[in-house]
Amino acid sequence: MFEDSLLVSPIEAELAGNVRFGNCDYINALTQKRYALRLKVLSEFVPTAAALVRAFEGASFDCRYRVFGDPTLRWSINALIAHFKFDLPCPLLAEAEAVLNHAEEYLSAERLVSPLVDCDNARLGSAIHHGAIWNEQGEDSPSRRIFHYMFANYVSGKKLQLCTPDDSTVAVLRSGAELLAELFPNLARSALSHVHVIAVVDNLPNNISKLQTASLSLRSFPATTFLAAPALKNPWTVAEHLLHEALHLKQIDLEISYTILRRGYSPALSARVYALWNRREPHLLHDWPVDRALGAFHVYSHLGLYFQQVERHAGVLVERYGPLGALEPSKSARESLDRAHYLGWNLLAAVEELGSAGHDFVLWLQASLDRIDDSPPSPEAIAHLLLDRYEYEVCEFEALYDAPLTQANRDMLSGLLGAELDMARRIGAAIGRSVECPPELAQIAETANRKEAIHAFKQARGAVLLALRSVPPEHFCNPCDFTECENLGRYIQKVVDDSDARLYALMVPQVAAPLVTI
Repeated sequence: MFEDSLLVSPIEAELAGNVRFGNCDYINALTQKRYALRLKVLSEFVPTAAALVRAFEGASFDCRYRVFGDPTLRWSINALIAHFKFDLPCPLLAEAEAVLNHAEEYLSAERLVSPLVDCDNARLGSAIHHGAIWNEQGEDSPSRRIFHYMFANYVSGKKLQLCTPDDSTVAVLRSGAELLAELFPNLARSALSHVHVIAVVDNLPNNISKLQTASLSLRSFPATTFLAAPALKNPWTVAEHLLHEALHLKQIDLEISYTILRRGYSPALSARVYALWNRREPHLLHDWPVDRALGAFHVYSHLGLYFQQVERHAGVLVERYGPLGALEPSKSARESLDRAHYLGWNLLAAVEELGSAGHDFVLWLQASLDRIDDSPPSPEAIAHLLLDRYEYEVCEFEALYDAPLTQANRDMLSGLLGAELDMARRIGAAIGRSVECPPELAQIAETANRKEAIHAFKQARGAVLLALRSVPPEHFCNPCDFTECENLGRYIQKVVDDSDARLYALMVPQVAAPLVTI
């Protein structure tokens, strides 16, 4: 397809074709068998379950794939087992049993549809692995009632609502899927085969948050990804977020099929991985259990390769898919790969939380990452990850800070930025570089309006970023003799964490929902 495809194809072939962790046909078949085993358990209580197992065993691969990929069928199986085996309430018992009935009918008739998705639904494309695009205008059915119940209980707390995409949104979704397949013919299918429903969402009218979630997938909502306006800007953003969320869903299917996590694993009791690029507040968003860190490791390893491929071929593809917009593929590739390396090292230090397959999975991803990235960072280098958060906070502050510009707030901003500039000067002195204080810092204490304060904040932080981004990463591993921190990187972490808490105190009235980068 591309002149340098031979440079990428072996890596793509491994990520998409590895029998245990990449091959979508094998993984999907294992996932289906797991649900069939659960149905055999159910057959003691629900007669239709036994009939559904028989229909499953006689159905074609494609028919099994479509029917058993249905998120409402998966939910129904799990909910019915919880009800009959463990005496837990099932709020939609009749609907769940009806979904099993419909699934049996479709399998027996070899129909390539599912209880939730019929032949009238728009899809990402014409291939069997192209998921259905959710439409709110469909007729009422047991599966649609379950889908809305799932959304209300698992998603709406994020102050989002389901939408029916218009023709232009459907077109950009399809263009994004086409672009992804053009960049990665094998990997696109391997990932997207785990996405059976794509739902477009928007903020609820009462959601005052000025920063919107771009995309979302949940363990409690099988085989479904949700995309919002920030992910739908153009085919490039659609391709990125489809790949991102598809990999999360693939990870969930892997955990169903293998002993990825140790027996008895509990996220609440798990060892923690500190996601340095996420804010500490609100709700300790940086503090990840191993399963979450593993999912992010899986995603970032692939995204690094994705952005590399975009950088190589954007010059040719922009003629068909339009401009990249705000995307900087080189910067995004480096950021993704750095985060992947960091997570991989930390996961190997928490190996006691993994099952045997999970340990193999981490080693496999780590080996793939080493092939993707020819200039990995040092394991001790963390400053660049902290600076990613530091830079993002500038955009977040501009979007969210809407508090009155009281003298106390001006003093807080001045003190915060003064400490940050002092940090930059100290680091500069330690490595023989000078850092100038921008005049905007003094303006914060005198300015009378919010717009000027935000501008001054951006300029002052910009000066710190400019100074620190130019420092070679290995320099941040140098000892730090002017504080108790073990090295310059840990000193940056201390100052950035302190600024994080103080910024949150200014923005907290505007933070309507937790913001996290995964």
